[in-house]
Amino acid sequence: MPLLVVFLLVIIIRRDFKYIGTLLIPLGFLVLWSFWNLSEYGSIHFLDRPKGEIHINRLWSFMACTGSVSFFLASLLGGSWPNTKVRKGIYIVLFLFVLQIGLFANQLIPGKSNSIILNILFVLNGLLFYFLVVRLFIINAREIGLQRYLKTDSFTIFLFIGATSAFMVLLAPFMATRHILLIIPFALLFSDKLFSKSGNQINRISLGLSILFGVLLGISDYTYANYYRKMAGISKYYPGQTVWTAGHWGWQWYAGKNGMKEYATNSSLVKDGDLMIYPANIPRQVLGPDLHLTVIEKRWDEASILTFFSGNNFASLYSSSTKTPPWTLSLQPIDTIYICRIHKLASDPPQ
Repeated sequence: MPLLVVFLLVIIIRRDFKYIGTLLIPLGFLVLWSFWNLSEYGSIHFLDRPKGEIHINRLWSFMACTGSVSFFLASLLGGSWPNTKVRKGIYIVLFLFVLQIGLFANQLIPGKSNSIILNILFVLNGLLFYFLVVRLFIINAREIGLQRYLKTDSFTIFLFIGATSAFMVLLAPFMATRHILLIIPFALLFSDKLFSKSGNQINRISLGLSILFGVLLGISDYTYANYYRKMAGISKYYPGQTVWTAGHWGWQWYAGKNGMKEYATNSSLVKDGDLMIYPANIPRQVLGPDLHLTVIEKRWDEASILTFFSGNNFASLYSSSTKTPPWTLSLQPIDTIYICRIHKLASDPPQ
């Protein structure tokens, strides 16, 4: 949908109306996708999806998501002001960031405080990212004149960054780091001049950080999902038992694959003595008032280096907010799985 806006504006600005037919490409894919939506679950996704409330907090969350994955910002900063003071400033910030990680790893910074600090850094990083992009647009426009610049490929790329960003802030039902992955390639293309000015050393740092944190967060994300896949297999340790489950997201999928019955509030035929298995840290169905659970076992995996750089905070890589950073540092297990015995309580007699 942002691509439609970009195509249309570029055609109007350049007066290349012979290319109006190119709009049929994104339109055609939207139509095909909508038909697939109808066949898959009976409605069109972009017409009935939840609408996010327009609020300043959405902008801050978007900036945090942007800053949390823009590890190449050192090159944009070094290319914008290619001098010794800026390079030293970059080195100092990186040193302080590594120091913060070390202090947290040694439990010298509380987890909640560390998450707040990281989220502030992510927001500032995101704001700086967009400031540098807009600054580069102004510089480019001044160099050759605004009218000429509006007809360049560079402006088209800038327009795509702006349209996609506005689409996410105004229309996305929630903020997630995956939204930003649509913007980063265009930001890199648009900022090619800054990379050439920032110098090899700063560029190596940007590339190294992008690879390092891309791998670390990717591994952490896989470990997060794999935890629920593995834990859903514990139902096999209770043969002959009727096992119910509560909880959504990936757990819901894996639990169903392992033979657990999905609990629905006030409509599932639950019997006294059945089992209920659920994770503590994901949203789940509300239990009916006639059910009482007795915990008979808890299971978890110990925290490790694979979960240290973590999106485990209520799936924060997939939905973050002003209070929840897209990713953080963690010394805690991913989650705890509760295995409970169900006791049905007698209903009150009618009055």
